[in-house]
Amino acid sequence: MSIHRAIDRWRGDEAHASHTESTGVVVPDTRSDDNDGEQALSYQQTVQELEQIINALPERCREVFILHKLHDLSQEEVAAQLRMSRNMVAKHMARAMTALTPILQNTLHT
Repeated sequence: MSIHRAIDRWRGDEAHASHTESTGVVVPDTRSDDNDGEQALSYQQTVQELEQIINALPERCREVFILHKLHDLSQEEVAAQLRMSRNMVAKHMARAMTALTPILQNTLHT
């Protein structure tokens, strides 16, 4: 569940940054999970760690992960877009999730 929350937060941050860049208007971030400073800091650190791991993935693996998890494409859609087999998409996803597991386990235990 934490990966989904982190991904949702990351999507929100990306959308917020994109909106700010495209319009020049700064919209205050008023999400309720930011109200607890310690929790917000911990969450931000987790998001940064996830981002570092995602960025360190091999290029194709990273592309598959981002399309599937962040852009909500099905594995079949990812396979078609990247012109690879559905089985290769599954292998890339397994590799990405294996790389993310240590951070996710720490998040669940804290």
